[in-house]
Amino acid sequence: MKFKKEPVGRQRIVVAGLAGVVASFLPWWSISFGSFGSASVNGWHSYGMLTTIASLAIVLNWLLPKVGVKYNLPWKEEILLKIFSVAMLAGPVLWIIDTSFSFSMIGLGVYLALVAGGVAVYYSFAKTLPKATK
Repeated sequence: MKFKKEPVGRQRIVVAGLAGVVASFLPWWSISFGSFGSASVNGWHSYGMLTTIASLAIVLNWLLPKVGVKYNLPWKEEILLKIFSVAMLAGPVLWIIDTSFSFSMIGLGVYLALVAGGVAVYYSFAKTLPKATK
């Protein structure tokens, strides 16, 4: 119920963070060797770690105060959300650039992370994000 009390922009950022966490477990790169099998890599490697860490930070930043954990942030929450959102989007973008735009080998996780990062960046920089209350 506490989630529904959050502003719409913050709700969408948290949902995008959850989608980024899910995307990190999906294949980001896969290749088939015919009858010899196939290989795939998830988002817990290389540039995918940007998305993984930033997504977890967004989700935990929202969740921990709700379960009673008290902590101090080094910067304002709005600034941290912007930084984490950009890092979340940077992961799949850098992954695509690193694979030389070989879209035939890019897996579902990259596309989901790309959309989730885009949503998080949009709502973290939109004026609809209200100031955090202490």
